[in-house]
Amino acid sequence: MVLLALAARSETLANLLTNPDFRTGILAPTGWGFNAPEGNRVSWLAAPGGTDHAVQLESSGRDWAGLTSQSVKAAGGERLTVAAWVRALPGQKPTDADRLFVRFFRAGGFVGQEGPALASVPEEWTTVAGVVTAPEAAGTADVSFQLRSKAQLQVASVCLLRGERLAEVADVLPLPPPKATDWKPVDKAQNVPADANDNGLPEALESFLKIRPEDKAVSARRVRGKTTSFQTPTGYREDNDLKVDTVIVAGNQDDSIRSWAALGYEPHVMVGFRAGQDYLDAQHEGVLGRDEVQTDSSGTLLTCGPGSYYMVPTENRRRFFRQYFADAVSRGAKAACPEEPEFFSRAGYSEAFKREWQARYAEPWQDPTSSVEARYRSERLKVELERKLLQACYAGARSVDPKVQRFVLTHSPLNYTGWGITFGHHDLLATGEVDAVVAQVWTGTARTPVPYAGQRRERTFENGFLEYASCVGLTRDLPVDLWFLMDPLEDNPDRTMEDYHGNYLRTLAASLMFPEVTRFETMPWPTRIFGRVPDDFATEICSVINVLSDMQNQHESRLESGTTGIGTFLSDSAMWQRGDPHPSNPDCFYGLTMPLLMRGLPVAVPHLDRAAEPGYLDRYRVLLVSYDMLKPLKPEFNEALAAWARKGGCLLVFGGDDPYNAVPEWWRTQGFESPQDHLLSLCGFDVSKRRVLKGVDADVNWTVVAKTDYTGRNLENQTTETLDLTPFLKDGSALIKCGDSLQEDGWGALITKLSAEGVRNGKPAKLAVRTNTPEEHALIAADGDSGMTTDGHRFCDQHRFVVYRFDFDPGSKATLRIEIGNQYMVSAAPSRGTLERRFEATTNKLPLSTRAVELSTADSLITYGDSGARPLYASQGAALLSEKEVGNGTVLCFGASPSSFARSAEAADQLRALVRYAVEGRKRGSYREQQYFRLQRGRYLIVKTFEEPLTLRGQYVDVLQANLPVVSEVRLGPDQLTVLYDASPDLGGDPRLLFSSSCVEWRAQETDRLRLIVSGARGVFGTCRVFTGGRSVASIRALTAAGREVSVDARVDGNTVLLRYPNEPFGLGIRIDWGAGNRA
Repeated sequence: MVLLALAARSETLANLLTNPDFRTGILAPTGWGFNAPEGNRVSWLAAPGGTDHAVQLESSGRDWAGLTSQSVKAAGGERLTVAAWVRALPGQKPTDADRLFVRFFRAGGFVGQEGPALASVPEEWTTVAGVVTAPEAAGTADVSFQLRSKAQLQVASVCLLRGERLAEVADVLPLPPPKATDWKPVDKAQNVPADANDNGLPEALESFLKIRPEDKAVSARRVRGKTTSFQTPTGYREDNDLKVDTVIVAGNQDDSIRSWAALGYEPHVMVGFRAGQDYLDAQHEGVLGRDEVQTDSSGTLLTCGPGSYYMVPTENRRRFFRQYFADAVSRGAKAACPEEPEFFSRAGYSEAFKREWQARYAEPWQDPTSSVEARYRSERLKVELERKLLQACYAGARSVDPKVQRFVLTHSPLNYTGWGITFGHHDLLATGEVDAVVAQVWTGTARTPVPYAGQRRERTFENGFLEYASCVGLTRDLPVDLWFLMDPLEDNPDRTMEDYHGNYLRTLAASLMFPEVTRFETMPWPTRIFGRVPDDFATEICSVINVLSDMQNQHESRLESGTTGIGTFLSDSAMWQRGDPHPSNPDCFYGLTMPLLMRGLPVAVPHLDRAAEPGYLDRYRVLLVSYDMLKPLKPEFNEALAAWARKGGCLLVFGGDDPYNAVPEWWRTQGFESPQDHLLSLCGFDVSKRRVLKGVDADVNWTVVAKTDYTGRNLENQTTETLDLTPFLKDGSALIKCGDSLQEDGWGALITKLSAEGVRNGKPAKLAVRTNTPEEHALIAADGDSGMTTDGHRFCDQHRFVVYRFDFDPGSKATLRIEIGNQYMVSAAPSRGTLERRFEATTNKLPLSTRAVELSTADSLITYGDSGARPLYASQGAALLSEKEVGNGTVLCFGASPSSFARSAEAADQLRALVRYAVEGRKRGSYREQQYFRLQRGRYLIVKTFEEPLTLRGQYVDVLQANLPVVSEVRLGPDQLTVLYDASPDLGGDPRLLFSSSCVEWRAQETDRLRLIVSGARGVFGTCRVFTGGRSVASIRALTAAGREVSVDARVDGNTVLLRYPNEPFGLGIRIDWGAGNRA
């Protein structure tokens, strides 16, 4: 710390910070953000008379109380000087853990922080100063006070200077320091423009634009429905005033809630179900908090990052959240929004969970990996505990206000299934205690690699579409409002801006493909977005907010796509099978959806747990059902499916053997080997001759020949393993299986090359192949859903594997070399003969795309012998595909895992052919594929192409460009998208506004003039595209609510003009007077 005797102030040095002495603001100082997590407090203070201001930080010692400036540009290696007037309050003084940091960022995220300690700051005003050096990767910087000890500190002013300027700090910081001692928190909105008639429009702008009482003007935000939101960790900020309707505050602090309400937002309050280190270290009703952390089999505590622990939903946690939401509602929150109720599959080993098991089942805890029954019971218990915790949240909120809204903010059923997280989506909704669901789908979830045609890679639009669809299927026709989330910047800080932008648009387009959804959480955390994204991206985000808000007004929709009315299921139980000892394979879902979606069929994802509800299945003509990765929790679900088929639907049942069939559930009680057998029996199949032909992995005696102890994820251990095949060539063929050595981590074997040498037909033989080539494909004996990177490298994560077969002379010597890395395990075994089953068609009308089908023995096969169904593909008495008419409908049974349809382009063709057969049978309609989705939602056109280009023609505003151009032709290449606003109805007659990135609070469009009041977040440029009607721009004037003239950049383009200006949170009045000519 450096203490300085300050001299007279000079105006020659440039302070890089906005509002350095906190004089301006509403309920918080403009340009500054507060960090006040649970137990901490940050307050804006004013001295009597309002001339001096300060910020007070009060830290509980949990997490940190913080004050952060807006970011400024910085260069790697640059020296910066930071200084501030500070003083400690009576009590515990700051320590070396408390700092005045300068934080540095690059485009990908945080790169470091440095700054002077606040230790030993006295109770008198003192300056703290220091010089820091920007890391080489830095591009921006901000100033961040971080109070981590149990201390209280006041800050009166701050400066950030370029260069080493310690001696000149005195010329920049105000002198003398504040003399006030009776500071008061700013608890009423400051500097808010007068609005005497309370119509949401500042008086100054009404006067400027000559708005008369008889105009009955009112802000558009006052009369529209509340359909947009964002979530934030702070109180009101002008640079985050994005003109949505609702703000979801992460925290239940009184000032944060009231500050957003004071500016016209409906405040909601959210909280995640995690806890900090302080909770872990304390006793709670005699229980150490650490015992309540979700824990895996190795004893590792599960976290969402340092100091943020996933918790078991115990009574202690229920008590805490009950009070948390009661306090939030008493402080003005209009909705309780618990977030991410997540219990990991690999968890279940903490002392708290063991106690819950004992209480629930009246018996000692069982290791979830000890049996499929133990796993099933473990996940069922997790669901019950989460439901009780959410009910406690709602009970706390409604104890204060019986009408407060009850939200749940949760990832999609599809995402939680894929990521190995358990939550009972339907279990919660079935309580009737939920008013709204926010479907948390964004780049971070949707970019999860998915398989299609033998390649596993990111397909953000397609996976996002399926995620959103799973939420629509969950909530459809319930008295529950469904909100869709997207995120301009995902959680991962290391992506490029181009990556963020492209994937944001993909999730946006996917979310807009569901006309029944008109509510949107436009983003989480604008604090991490604005000030970081480029100017045009920021403007574009604001345009998107306006699109999303306007969806409530678009009542007509028309979709051009492939065949509709096709669905496949998810269920709460899909999450119950994702852990050891036998984790299920999510590729079963993607094998039934991706081949259809990639050919333009908008496959639906109904929720199996709702199948028995009257009318729920009526909208479908073909349903694809597999119980390989989920189970029907009640027999009524199967009864509903059978009844639906009898009424004329076509039911496609897929299934191999699944270990979870052995769980002692209702189907076992009724005498069935599996729920699939029960379903087929209801459809007239004789299942008594059920036979299971096990897959290759079931009865091969594997020997581990190479295994890494590497636990990283960056391929540093890539090597060439040399393996002796000789011991496995007794019969002339050796099998090599590559898999994941650390399945719970999910960063398994990555294979790039294989080479072998030995003797074949008495002569030396060699081969060398790279992955993802025809030569490599010829070696694959069984593919257990391995994936392919974009570089053409094969990978085997978690349960996935690949088996190669190498043929040499019996008893000969042979050597294999595999270039492999990451977490790999390689096993070997003698070949047991052919690893393919070949099934021939028994009918001339082929349900599949070929007359013969070869099925890899990586999968088990279920066959029913003489079941009463007609075999369509069979081999030696075993039917792969059979058909039976049921009432007015049809049931088709495919006896292998649906994951097989994800393994190759040929397999995807087979699935499509089977669905075509199902659709066109019994005149259910025509089957149609299409290489794009084209959805017209009122004035908006949303288009996504798949594997072919498309040209669009019309008169549109391209709302995904900051300058909002009017375009007459849009050419989309394969795998591209667009969102357009149909401008054709407005391109005639008098001048008028076509589209704006700003919130249009009020407008008057007249022959000789255009008057607007627009508003938006400070620091973001607003744009308006205006149709001139062939008139010239005679003059443009713009005025802020504070009476300040603003320059508007006007650029004429044909018969339109683009206006660009700095947004104003309290409104900007714009008046355009039109001339007679065609030129500005």
